[in-house]
Amino acid sequence: MYLSKHYIDFNNDPLSQVLHEESKQFLETTELPNRKVETWKYTNISNELEKSFALARPKNQDFDKVSGFTNLFFSNGKLIENKSDNDDFSCAMVTDAKELESIVTQMDKDFKKDYATSLQLLLHDKVYKIKVPKNTSLSKPILIHHSITDESSFAQSFLIIEMEEGSKAQVCETYEEESKNQQFFSMTIINSKANSNLEHVLLQTNPEAELVLNNVHINCEKDSYCSQSNLQLGMKKSRSYISADLVGSQAELHLNGLNKLIDEQHADTYIKVNHKAAHSYSHQLYKSLLDDKSKSIFTGCVDVDRQAQNIDAKQLNKNLLLSAKAHAFSRPQMEINADDVKCAHGSTTGQMSDDEIFYFESRGISKERAQKILSKAFLNDVLLKVENLPLRKYLMSKVYSEEK
Repeated sequence: MYLSKHYIDFNNDPLSQVLHEESKQFLETTELPNRKVETWKYTNISNELEKSFALARPKNQDFDKVSGFTNLFFSNGKLIENKSDNDDFSCAMVTDAKELESIVTQMDKDFKKDYATSLQLLLHDKVYKIKVPKNTSLSKPILIHHSITDESSFAQSFLIIEMEEGSKAQVCETYEEESKNQQFFSMTIINSKANSNLEHVLLQTNPEAELVLNNVHINCEKDSYCSQSNLQLGMKKSRSYISADLVGSQAELHLNGLNKLIDEQHADTYIKVNHKAAHSYSHQLYKSLLDDKSKSIFTGCVDVDRQAQNIDAKQLNKNLLLSAKAHAFSRPQMEINADDVKCAHGSTTGQMSDDEIFYFESRGISKERAQKILSKAFLNDVLLKVENLPLRKYLMSKVYSEEK
């Protein structure tokens, strides 16, 4: 198998072997993603996967903490405990093979059979679980710093977030690569139990990352609330697969995302939401701001089971092109098998209005400044969905870091 040649030194401990065999068999019998595969129609990662990359090893490096947050530091996939903060939650490595196997078994079958998911399940090294205890509300957001330090290497993160009944938390994962020609594969599994409340954010900011694969699976039980935001601000090529199962009545899910891309950056987002319970709610809002020759792909699928009556599902994708050479592909999809539902989807792609630009210029504001103001207003729709104010301010500082 080509993976053994191109991704060397991946872990073979007994815990990893729980998932390796099934994933290995799937990958050996499946061709690399290409245009013939519907879920990979616009994204080709064969060139990246065929390069030789060694697994990056953990380093006890210096880290900068962000005030107002509970900081957790991961170096090349390993938690650096002596540098990280503590709070009213636990963060520990999963050592029980049966527990890991049980968690993966609950994943959506299409999610598990995706090429990137199988690749990550095969290559995963260490699995960590953050557990927020029952009826506990964390006083500060958790900020997870994923750092990759070696050039021409790949690192991976496998994180489980367990929200016990009545718990509340905010978790932001940031990817802070420090060298060129890197690949980062991340897997996040979220279990939102009854009456829990979670805000989760993925933030990618390094334009030197060659390939980023983000896979997120969310399970929402009765009366739970989960908001997941995916912010792609830099990388040569990325692909995010977000899968969610709403299995309990009154479960509420919000999926928000933005791509802010330049040069030839490429961001592909694939979403699959499964409404399996009546009176469940899902709302998607994804926006892309595209300049130069950048490209974004959005595919949003909503699947409503026959027994999932009285559900409310909304989906909206908007793309703003700042260059005639930028491209946006939008494919909203719904498969509805129930009778009494509220479902809506929409998509828009276009450039800035000349009338809007003229309005600013007639008031002494330059065209360049007007474009920045309109671009910021366009993206703020997504950022304002983050309810926790310190976390929202932090994200805004990253999204608008180069603006005066």
